[in-house]
Amino acid sequence: GMSGFEARARLSASRDTAPIPVVALTAGAADFDMQRGLDAGFQDYLTKPLDIERLLGVIDHFIQPKRAAG
Repeated sequence: GMSGFEARARLSASRDTAPIPVVALTAGAADFDMQRGLDAGFQDYLTKPLDIERLLGVIDHFIQPKRAAG
């Protein structure tokens, strides 16, 4: 029984889970909803109905090995 915002805050407060990317999935599709989610620290913001191709792209983005700067 907690909101996604509360869950995100708890995850970011823990040293063990803070580095894990968290993506919001919600029915709130207005621009201000998305901005509120991004401001709260969600790394991306997906809306319902879920676009499976977009979801797969987001997952792919976060599981790709990070390239060394240079």
